[in-house]
Amino acid sequence: MAQEAMQSLELYVIYPWSQRLRNSAFKVDLERDASSSALSASKANEVAQRLGNLLLDKMSDKQIIMHALEDLKKNEKSEDAKIAAAETGAMFISTRESLAEALQRELKVLDKEIEIMEKPIYAVTESALISKRESNMAAIVVSEYRSIQEDMSQPEEAKEKQAMEWRMKQLEHLEALVIEDSETRKEFERIMLGMDAWRRGQKANKEAADAREAEEELQDTVDTGLDFIKSLPHKVVPIFRIVRISRQATRLIRRLTRKKQQLEKEKPELEIVKKAAEVEQRLSDAVTAAKIAVPENLAEWAAATSNPRVILGRLQKLQEVGEEPTMSVEELLEKLEGIKVPTQDPGSSHLKKPLKRIMKKLKSKEHPIGTSTTSRAPVHAELSNMDEEMQMANGTMDWKLLDVLEDKWPGMDEPESDTLLALVYEEADRRFEQSLVDVPEDS
Repeated sequence: MAQEAMQSLELYVIYPWSQRLRNSAFKVDLERDASSSALSASKANEVAQRLGNLLLDKMSDKQIIMHALEDLKKNEKSEDAKIAAAETGAMFISTRESLAEALQRELKVLDKEIEIMEKPIYAVTESALISKRESNMAAIVVSEYRSIQEDMSQPEEAKEKQAMEWRMKQLEHLEALVIEDSETRKEFERIMLGMDAWRRGQKANKEAADAREAEEELQDTVDTGLDFIKSLPHKVVPIFRIVRISRQATRLIRRLTRKKQQLEKEKPELEIVKKAAEVEQRLSDAVTAAKIAVPENLAEWAAATSNPRVILGRLQKLQEVGEEPTMSVEELLEKLEGIKVPTQDPGSSHLKKPLKRIMKKLKSKEHPIGTSTTSRAPVHAELSNMDEEMQMANGTMDWKLLDVLEDKWPGMDEPESDTLLALVYEEADRRFEQSLVDVPEDS
């Protein structure tokens, strides 16, 4: 992987940069360079995300094993240590060695792998981020260049006409100022009264428009909530999916509450307000009814572990062995949200920037300056062709709905980044993405 990182750095970053530099020396072509920049940035981003995630996984494995070894010193039969071995893929032959010996051996291997991989993968991820931003800037420059070209392509007569129209507008404005200055105080007061009436009319129009918009947004949220309820699984699903579904259900409930409150004070009789309350209750019931098995003293155990992989792994294990569900998912998420954790990356602290932060920026959507970052289309409109799929008994189409919600309402009602809940959400998303590799899209 270290060798692949260095080769990718040369192939997708250094070589394209030098190639664009040479091409520009012969002939400046902004669109050609922007296209080249976008292509190389895309390839560099793909490799950087894959290798960066692999390195982060190994760093996380190291943290998990170190914590498990500390746990084994206190309890030789530690359940978390067994989960750690399974999560990290440590080879353990119980007839030949103890679990601690197996984990110690795996830790030495990980230390060596991280030492070899860290610097080249860090270099390729940081360079990929620079390439991404260069590509974004190139797109902005090309857009501005096209705009200038369009202006320059106008005939001379059209330019003179535009200049004349502008001067006429300036003269009209000056004339209006002179007339206004020469009017009597009585006339001025009459104008002010007229302006006040106009402002009141504008305010009334705006309030009416805001009310219509609020009603439309509530209708969209209600429709999306109904789609969500239809997508709920009808059989046992992995813990990471339960966490993701509960996360989006909670976001929908909070959004419904806000949008409903905007309308019910002024128009409580509206049918959509009553419908919103009904959907809100159905979603709340679904989240409250969903229960899972958890370890004893959950909050203390989770705070001591502080590793989302171990937490989800332990919860999954309890589900697989058929432990009796004892806690609602809603209560679980609330407890995790109340636990603060360190926010530094796993791995070395000598890096200039945390690798995890670079990876987040690589994955994030960066929009050129001046462009809209969100679509105005209702969320429900995105789901109009999914009704039949939502009815499927196995509920596996829920991931499409979750993706639509994330794209349309990004960052809405998310937990603080320094809480254990935020880390568990990240890990649930990571496991979800891994599951898609082996699951057909239409399954």
